[in-house]
Amino acid sequence: MNKSQVPIEFSWRAFATEKEENEKKNRLNMQLSQEEAEEKAMLQNHDPNEDGDESFDSDDSYNETELHQKKERNQEKAIATLSRKYQGIRKAVEDDPMLF
Repeated sequence: MNKSQVPIEFSWRAFATEKEENEKKNRLNMQLSQEEAEEKAMLQNHDPNEDGDESFDSDDSYNETELHQKKERNQEKAIATLSRKYQGIRKAVEDDPMLF
């Protein structure tokens, strides 16, 4: 407890300097980019038929073109979800003042 007339402000940090903090953030962002690229590559190389789910609906009236388009849309949705996931993680790293 500060009983003097002089206000004191404390700042607890995990790093001694702002430079160290920024270096750690940069390393974390690079790691996140690598992980995102790996997951994206896995999604792009993934064959949905491997899961044994050859039919998207109970209606089997899709022709090959429609099936291909449906698979592409599902893959695009998965990639977009993945991008939002990593965008949220990056924002949390940058915005959290107590992280570093």
